[in-house]
Amino acid sequence: MALQYFEFYRGNLATGFDYIYAKQTDQHAFYLRVPATMNAPIMDVTDPTFVFMREQPTDAKWRQFATMWQDVSFQWSNIERKLMATLPNWQADYRQVQPGATDEWGLIVQFDDQPDVLRFGGVNAFPEDFAAFEKWINSYDGGRLR
Repeated sequence: MALQYFEFYRGNLATGFDYIYAKQTDQHAFYLRVPATMNAPIMDVTDPTFVFMREQPTDAKWRQFATMWQDVSFQWSNIERKLMATLPNWQADYRQVQPGATDEWGLIVQFDDQPDVLRFGGVNAFPEDFAAFEKWINSYDGGRLR
């Protein structure tokens, strides 16, 4: 099983959503975190032009993010292993009614041997290991090696 890409988001309609996109193409992998404050449209990670590499110019429609991505080629196998170890313990849907602002999250993952994407999400409810997962997935922002 080989990881092709994943998308992670968290936020709500009032404050917007932070997004993390990661994708492997042609033996190169990248990680892009887009904060809610950018008010950026949701990106299509399956778009063949959605690629960030040092060796070639970024497609014009992605140029505003050209300084924000990280090369995670070296870490890709570790990212894949972590997702494969974490996701079997997760349910597809978590929901809890609570007063106050909604806290929504989602994770979309595609492995090359799976015909469909895996989808996980929740509203005001989370898997038991979610805080550790979120800390780990955010740790790639800034180019730190894992």
